[in-house]
Amino acid sequence: MAVGHGTFSAPTAGRGPGPAPSIATSPLAGDVAPLEAAAAEAAATRQLASTHAATEVIVSALPKTLAPTRFDAASTTMTPAPPASGQPLRAAHPTATPALEPGNRVVATVSFYYCNSGSGPSGDGGAWCGAMRDGTVVYPGAAACDYAYLGQRFRIEGDPTGRVYTCNDTGGKVHGLHRDIWFQTNDEGWRWQRDVGTRVVIEIIN
Repeated sequence: MAVGHGTFSAPTAGRGPGPAPSIATSPLAGDVAPLEAAAAEAAATRQLASTHAATEVIVSALPKTLAPTRFDAASTTMTPAPPASGQPLRAAHPTATPALEPGNRVVATVSFYYCNSGSGPSGDGGAWCGAMRDGTVVYPGAAACDYAYLGQRFRIEGDPTGRVYTCNDTGGKVHGLHRDIWFQTNDEGWRWQRDVGTRVVIEIIN
């Protein structure tokens, strides 16, 4: 006797095919429905127990306490991440005047001003041919600097002239570490600017 999914068949008396009794006419017909209901209920119970056990395993695998995140309810602002090791420092404010000592090397911006106009662009600093802030008359190697550095001497790394400059002058647009270098003509100034650029490293002499 074999019992299929929802069907029942019994062996016949002969080898030839014969009508197989249906569930309705089978001697077991009155017991099949209760057996199937009981089997279904047992299967549902086993599935529920299995799901509950799996849930317990998952829950037990989770940590009992979780570290608060940067966005939890206890915080109203995001905490910035610490900088990575070796991250470069930010540059000082353009108008800052940090104390500088002989031997210090700092990044500075440079420009030029001049006395006479040549064939090149006029730029924004012409006709400066007289005395500077400290009373000295302009000369090659003079520079306008922030008032805090008046009298300071410095070199510019990579400068094709190889000069040591002195902060003899000041300027209304010269602040912080900016240095404005004097030239006799704007042609000289533009050639120099093309060689050194606008952002340089200066070394403090005294």
